[in-house]
Amino acid sequence: MSGLLRSLGFLLLGLSLWAAPPVELGQHDRLPLAGHMEVLMGAPAGTLEQALQAAAEGRFVPLAGNVTKGYGKDPMWVRFTLRLSGKQRPISWLEVKPSYLREVSLFTPRPDGGYEAAIAGAGLPFAVRQIPYLAPVFRLEAPAQPGTEATYYLRAETPGARVLRPILWDPATFQQAVSTEALLYGLFYGVGLIILVTNLIYLIKLREPIHFYYAAYVAAMLLMFATLNGHAERYLFPGSDLSIRWGVPLSVVVQPWLAVYIFSVLTDFGSAFPRLDRAYRAVGVGLTAVFLFATALGGYYRVAPLTQLALLVIIVANLAGALVMSLRRNRTAMFYLLAFSPQLIGGLFRVASNLSMHNADFLAEYGMHLGAMVHLVLMSLPLADRMGRIKEERDAAQRETLETIARHQVELEGQVEARTRELREEQARTAEALQRERQVVAEQRQFLSLVSHEFRTPLAVMDGAAQMARLSVDAPPADLLRSTQSIQQGVGSLLHLLDTWLTTDRIASGLRALQPEPVVLPALLTEVVKRAADTSRRDLRADLDDLPKTTLCDRDLLGAALLNLLDNAFKYSPAGSPVHLRAQAQDGWLQLEVQDQGQGIPADQLPQLTTRYFRGRNVGQIPGMGLGLHLVRTIAELHGGRLELESTEGQGTTARLVLPVGDSLPD
Repeated sequence: MSGLLRSLGFLLLGLSLWAAPPVELGQHDRLPLAGHMEVLMGAPAGTLEQALQAAAEGRFVPLAGNVTKGYGKDPMWVRFTLRLSGKQRPISWLEVKPSYLREVSLFTPRPDGGYEAAIAGAGLPFAVRQIPYLAPVFRLEAPAQPGTEATYYLRAETPGARVLRPILWDPATFQQAVSTEALLYGLFYGVGLIILVTNLIYLIKLREPIHFYYAAYVAAMLLMFATLNGHAERYLFPGSDLSIRWGVPLSVVVQPWLAVYIFSVLTDFGSAFPRLDRAYRAVGVGLTAVFLFATALGGYYRVAPLTQLALLVIIVANLAGALVMSLRRNRTAMFYLLAFSPQLIGGLFRVASNLSMHNADFLAEYGMHLGAMVHLVLMSLPLADRMGRIKEERDAAQRETLETIARHQVELEGQVEARTRELREEQARTAEALQRERQVVAEQRQFLSLVSHEFRTPLAVMDGAAQMARLSVDAPPADLLRSTQSIQQGVGSLLHLLDTWLTTDRIASGLRALQPEPVVLPALLTEVVKRAADTSRRDLRADLDDLPKTTLCDRDLLGAALLNLLDNAFKYSPAGSPVHLRAQAQDGWLQLEVQDQGQGIPADQLPQLTTRYFRGRNVGQIPGMGLGLHLVRTIAELHGGRLELESTEGQGTTARLVLPVGDSLPD
């Protein structure tokens, strides 16, 4: 293979005498290769071997300017010849524009007849490029001896417009040009960002849609330029071709819709031609939708020529419409015409170059930038004029509103006086209804107190009878003992439910306020533990060693809260499993923890357990009203604390009552 390449290389060196004129090195600091290149014609070549074979067949033809081959998938091949004219061996930098070329390969001839390949392009990370720059740049060594020639091959591929514009640079001159270019690009993007932010501020302040449309238009335009210039690939998507695959499509396909709406709103085209305006807006939205759909399917570059032609047609139509509105003495339309004309002219050069209708020269590359810069500066004129007209319209509307207010003021005063009389009568009726409601509530509470009293008396008798029955038998049978225990447990449950309901109702209605007092905490907890153990006759294990001697709390409410937690632990855990009560004081907080080994609580229901009347779905036939945990949370919050619940379904539940320890409670 190397022998074949060497033979083809010598053959091509001979054919180069009738090819494009060679480039004389050492005479220019900057030398475009336009007019010094030959381009491959006919069947495409994928590899260097195929390109060399095509050269042997004479399919490389001289090119008068730069390469413009329109849209397509085939790679571009060009070759050029360098001749060293000086005494020293110069080193040049070969810049290949445009910046969005996905992959560019330079094949440099070796003394042995082979070729050495170097690769650059938008798909290559900057860290592995020979020269880290926005566009592909190669370090190029000229022939070793003055007067000798060497032929180089250049291969480029891109999903976008197939344009190739190589330039040879002196390295020092190139660095100076890059500095100047960076300054100009910074100025361009800075102006664009200032106008973008300004329109966003106007949008927030004035709520005018035109500022949204134009801010979106400027954002799309800046993204398009950042992609075409290589800035998006360097700063946003380093090391990938996302910028060329998605940056250009997304920034271009939305422009028909935005351009149509900006034209329609700024020039008031709809006020003069409403039907035509609606149809024109529909066309803009439809084109954007179609192009977005093609982009989503990955086929933007198949319809890219249509996209650019459609955008040019829309801009031309906008300018024609603005001219019509200008003839109707619409001042904003005149400013619009002035602002968008430079952008149209610059865009025409770029599109013509992309479609192989114009050579890839300076105007094709930078004409759109210059037109956009002039457009950004002049666009403030129609926007400012429209804002002035909007202000005039608002001032007129405000004057009309003030006059309307003055006319209706007398009528409103009469209506207010009449309404005031009606409100006073309504207020009297409301006060009477409220008094009746208070009376009904008082009667209900009186009835509940009576029911409570009537429940407690027979329940107390039942409890006493059960105790006497057990004491009156010297050796009670097991069945009698279980019966008496069941009676007592049932009575205790009823009393507990009744106490819980009444306490909850009194707190909710404001009849039971917090009554804090210094409480001997160990004594209170011991009493609660004894009462719970006697009522349930279950294994209750208490750890009450690490406690302060006294704390400020409501003795009755705290006891009720602990009894509810213990009652829940007994109800929802197996009969043979123990229940643990732990108490400790730490960092100014008292933690009372009740832990069981019961059925646990589903994780999705934990946040709802303290809701009034809420019961979990796994409680089965276990009695209860869904008030216990709600009451405990209410008591904790009255003390300035909280209730914490931790549970694993099938493994048990831990309820933690956290209260402040101190001489005073929060208001």
